[in-house]
Amino acid sequence: MGSGAIGEVTKLTLGDSYSAVVPLRNDHKIQLPNDTTAAIHTDGFFSRKYIALEPGGDEEYLATGVEITMIQDSVVVQDLLELIIGEAKSFFPSPATKMKAAKLKKLSQESEIAGFVAVPRSSC
Repeated sequence: MGSGAIGEVTKLTLGDSYSAVVPLRNDHKIQLPNDTTAAIHTDGFFSRKYIALEPGGDEEYLATGVEITMIQDSVVVQDLLELIIGEAKSFFPSPATKMKAAKLKKLSQESEIAGFVAVPRSSC
């Protein structure tokens, strides 16, 4: 909701289905539409986390104590970075990876000449 805080998390508990239960206090008494969504965001890579509320277009408003059921998955920055780094490594293999690939290719060629097919150990 905009760029300012409208309240705070009052407690964190684990629900019956192992989902987070996060009561919020609305300090500014801002009315939130029934179809408001909630998502966990971060200010940056190593910053604090907060709950972002995105109001929908419903003309009816959430009553006090009502659960927000539309939840967006949060992006885990560490997982995202690992994915990006992994993709980059596949485009720019390290010298050690290049050397292993060259050895495997040579072994494969030698095995074909001898009438054998090379099968990497990891696939056995």
